[in-house]
Amino acid sequence: MKKHKIIIGTAAGLLTATAAAGIFFYRFAFIKPKKLEDMSKDMEPFREEIQRTRAWLDEQPLEEIGIKSIDGLHLNGYYLPVEDAARTVVCVNGFRGNGKKDFVLLSKYLHEHQCNVLLVDQRGCGLSDGEMCYGIMGRYDCISWLDYLTDRLGEDMPLYLHGGSMGAATVMMASELNLPSAMKGVIADCGYTTPWKEMKHAAKQLFHIPSFPMIYLLDVALMARQGFSLKDVSATEAVKHSKVPILFIHGDEDTFVPTEMSRTNYNACTAPKHLEIFEGAAHCMSYMTDTERYQRALQRFFDACENGDHSGFFSRI
Repeated sequence: MKKHKIIIGTAAGLLTATAAAGIFFYRFAFIKPKKLEDMSKDMEPFREEIQRTRAWLDEQPLEEIGIKSIDGLHLNGYYLPVEDAARTVVCVNGFRGNGKKDFVLLSKYLHEHQCNVLLVDQRGCGLSDGEMCYGIMGRYDCISWLDYLTDRLGEDMPLYLHGGSMGAATVMMASELNLPSAMKGVIADCGYTTPWKEMKHAAKQLFHIPSFPMIYLLDVALMARQGFSLKDVSATEAVKHSKVPILFIHGDEDTFVPTEMSRTNYNACTAPKHLEIFEGAAHCMSYMTDTERYQRALQRFFDACENGDHSGFFSRI
């Protein structure tokens, strides 16, 4: 009897611990953080530049915009126009970030190079409603933003989606959907292959816990709360049907989203494509690690997409 009580007590303790860990993991993975991390340790060497650019961005005539998602959520964004714009770039934030935070440096460069910039908060991030969804519903939010811009700016304004990390996967997933005619291309910086594979990697890399049963319990909770599974979509599958060219970017020292995931996505893509691997760059740090190279790649991408001459920059498989 005593032995049975010990076994039952041990099992109950394990179930309780697993449930507690599962709740914590779900909240970390899907619920909007109450306070954003100021900057990661990888960004510390660039703190002064980031702070200066944040001050610059705060001084700009940012227009706060709100639209409704297809399922009725409030989606928030900040629009920074430029005179005589050549194009408009929609910047889609990554995991536990927001548009202004994640694209503070890049927004300045884009603005100074004839780009209107729309910094959006993905659902479950910043001032947008909902919970994070790893691109599963966010792909449709991208279309809503593109439709908003087409209505506002007309069908002659070239449009681009630029995403980092979770945002990169989101814009890749959007690339196969019904896009406005003005949509020219997608920039995917450090995007993962599938939410399921990335979550398994994060469980091991961040929390040092086995994917079983944690990821499976997480998926059950996701189905119950949001109505879809981490296995429902794949960026890799989406880019096989992309309707626009894609510029893939990744740092070769990324431990959060393995660099190999961008190589996998690049190899799967059947649209005009280009891959840039930045040596010595951690997760979403390519722009800061080699700013001039990143800027050159962007400008060459814009030129190739808008001039229709893909031979000098893109490749096909």
